[in-house]
Amino acid sequence: MSSRNRLMFAVAAVGMLISAAAGAQEYPTKPITLIVPWPAGGSTDLTMRAIAESASKILGQPIAVDNKAGGGGTVGPATMAAAAKPDGYTIAQLPITVFRLPLMQEVSWDPAKDFSYIIHLTGYTFGVTTSAESQFKTWKDVIDFAKANPGKVTYATPGTGTSLHIGMEQIAKQAGGIKWTQVPFKGGAETNAEMAIEQLDEHKRDLVVICNAPVVEGAVIAATEASGGSSLASVRDAAEDLYG
Repeated sequence: MSSRNRLMFAVAAVGMLISAAAGAQEYPTKPITLIVPWPAGGSTDLTMRAIAESASKILGQPIAVDNKAGGGGTVGPATMAAAAKPDGYTIAQLPITVFRLPLMQEVSWDPAKDFSYIIHLTGYTFGVTTSAESQFKTWKDVIDFAKANPGKVTYATPGTGTSLHIGMEQIAKQAGGIKWTQVPFKGGAETNAEMAIEQLDEHKRDLVVICNAPVVEGAVIAATEASGGSSLASVRDAAEDLYG
């Protein structure tokens, strides 16, 4: 994964193979369930809800969003693989963690056999944000503090094995072996809530939140690249402070 490129890893999938009946002309004949593997209110959840609403108008059937968060976005797809009928009426958004985690630990699903892939839907520009009251005003501030204070910078991610977790550890290595501490959450909605707490607690302001910019609460101090649209045009590319 390149820290300078937009990370485009979200893809929609259905559990196992869609049956011939589901693929017939009359499909769909009943409501569809869309599993979103993140908490309600986060950036991916909001995007998937908008897509579901638009798709339901075209398909003529409601698409109900079912939030099943946890495991870096793998709990929802794993539940679908284990329990959903292969009839096309249960679909899910799949993050890259579904493919990465089997290389890191034992899992209950096989990404090559348990899903049929429909379409690559979304991409992210990742951003780094802090409390507006934090001592960190730039990405360079974070790097310099982390080098001088090993282990004291904590960073929030949507889970172990996610691109945000792996990306931060790659940055730490590239920056000369700095040490910081991951704080895993279930998704962006939870990290945004934690950021609000940071705003109020002056003793908890060494946390940086790695998020799907620009859906953040606080001060955005860096992004993976300046391609996130006009709302991020003034935000410094993280690589500029890392590589000069």
